[in-house]
Amino acid sequence: MRKKGSKFGMLSLATAVALVLPAVVSAGVWEERALLERYVSQLDRMNETLLVQAEASADTSARLQMDYEALRGDVELISAKIKHYLETPQRDFSRGAGDGSK
Repeated sequence: MRKKGSKFGMLSLATAVALVLPAVVSAGVWEERALLERYVSQLDRMNETLLVQAEASADTSARLQMDYEALRGDVELISAKIKHYLETPQRDFSRGAGDGSK
């Protein structure tokens, strides 16, 4: 047998979740952006400092050589792709899907 208040309780819970969830999702998006921006900044700094230092200290007579030019290009490509993601406008999902509004 159901209690009379359980229907009201479920409605209240559903309403609370509907109000809080968008804020949590939004916070996650901004946190992701902040972390990715920090990651790109650190990649760029490492490319300019640590990679340059490693290349300068490399043993040029060693049998195996690190291809620093290719590594630098890979790091720059990763950085560029993340920057592109961060600069791409995000679709506004707060509006109803298919309602024709932009």
